[in-house]
Amino acid sequence: MKGKDTGSHGGHVGGSLQIFDEVGNPLDLCEVLSTCAGHNSYECNIQVSATTRLPARLIAYPVPEEVVIKRQERHYRKAQKHSRKPSKRILDLCSWTLIITNIPAKELNHQEALVLLRTRWQIELLFKLWKQYAQADVSRSLKPWHILCDFYAKLIDMIVIHWMMIVGCWQVPSRSMVKAAKAIRQQIILLARALAGRDALDQILQAITQGLDRCRIDKRKKHPNTFQLLVDPTLQQTDLLVSGGAGGP
Repeated sequence: MKGKDTGSHGGHVGGSLQIFDEVGNPLDLCEVLSTCAGHNSYECNIQVSATTRLPARLIAYPVPEEVVIKRQERHYRKAQKHSRKPSKRILDLCSWTLIITNIPAKELNHQEALVLLRTRWQIELLFKLWKQYAQADVSRSLKPWHILCDFYAKLIDMIVIHWMMIVGCWQVPSRSMVKAAKAIRQQIILLARALAGRDALDQILQAITQGLDRCRIDKRKKHPNTFQLLVDPTLQQTDLLVSGGAGGP
């Protein structure tokens, strides 16, 4: 699946990425979408790429006016840095969140596709967790080799913690990586003792991972969490997803 939010990737959809209709004719994306004003969503079969025509689905969601303005302002700022103006096509596409996927509709409907697009943010949250708790992007030294050793040591540390989260709470859809990381850090001295040969490693790992399934995120009624939407995509509020959760401003 490939998701394109015209707020941050407008230069790709309808720009450098060439799109054709189902029979291979060039597709004017702006013209097609202009006829869909007032619709909650639009979907059609397309072909992408100028060389190898790959069959795919295009799913389009309109976004609120305030989101359109924010996206256009971002494109104006970006273009200003290069002493130019954004194209009318880019500005028009800011009115839509676009998803291109090769997953068949019977396996992924348009609601599920929007939820899946939203889950991209979970990867960013994992990187944020690594930076925040392991300070993987910080070093006290200015020496290159010291910085490199520092980075690898912290990376190994986060891999170990992540592995314990997988063992202890990955089977829980509502798991909180932040809460689990904190719980593991509070007992990390036990792991250090086991690695030093003072305690049995298997028993220590069991002690640390036991109870991690209680590190959960509370459900929300008004703005459902990602895990709630993955279980039931019909809970999503489209206007909120396309303005923030699906990779908006």
